[in-house]
Amino acid sequence: MASLVEDDAIDLLLRMLAFDPARRCTAEEALMHVYVSNAVKCLLVKLRFNILLGYKTKFFNTTMS
Repeated sequence: MASLVEDDAIDLLLRMLAFDPARRCTAEEALMHVYVSNAVKCLLVKLRFNILLGYKTKFFNTTMS
């Protein structure tokens, strides 16, 4: 059965919840983790697409009226 949670997400969670503070990741390390960086990249792509779509919609609406 496939896992509903990505391996990278589990890895980040385990690093953040480590009982031993010496093994626990810092906030900076958590933000640099591959899971977070991939999520940020995905959000940036969606934002760029929405901005582009907004510009196209605005352009077509002004030229067609």
